[in-house]
Amino acid sequence: MIEIPKSTTDLRQALLGEDVLGVVVRGHLYLEAAILTIVECLLPYPSEINLDRARFGLKLDLAHALGLSSDLRAPLLAVDKIRNKFAHNPYAQLGSDSINALYGSLSAKDREMLLQAFESTERQVEKPLEVEFRKLGEKEQFLFIVVTLHTLLVVVIDEAKNRQRTHNKSGLGTA
Repeated sequence: MIEIPKSTTDLRQALLGEDVLGVVVRGHLYLEAAILTIVECLLPYPSEINLDRARFGLKLDLAHALGLSSDLRAPLLAVDKIRNKFAHNPYAQLGSDSINALYGSLSAKDREMLLQAFESTERQVEKPLEVEFRKLGEKEQFLFIVVTLHTLLVVVIDEAKNRQRTHNKSGLGTA
């Protein structure tokens, strides 16, 4: 399994040097790895199921069945749709329609978090872009959305690990 970046900065740095294909495919990989980590933390016996060959939608369904917020479902599926376009078409482009659909799939709360994270990042860099988020290029918008989704998933991972530590894993039918 792909290693999940330790911080938002690590993820952003891992994606910044990529071309559009790299940002889309690697960004999706990092999100999928985070989803699998959530599932593994919440399943009582994760070693009893092999999800390596399961499609992304099934992994996401399982994460939701285990408690992942429904607010994350639409944007994660939108990222998956974009990734599939790139995986199956060597001439795929990251167009404004795809980015608008992805941005629109975010809940109002997550959109606000995205914009705050973007503004915070702008204040921290040596050469700020000095442009509104929605006026960035498609690649940069996609990157920031993936980083925001990843951040939200890492919070869930931390919650799942805490829940994992507090639950008894004795199994059904045991005395």
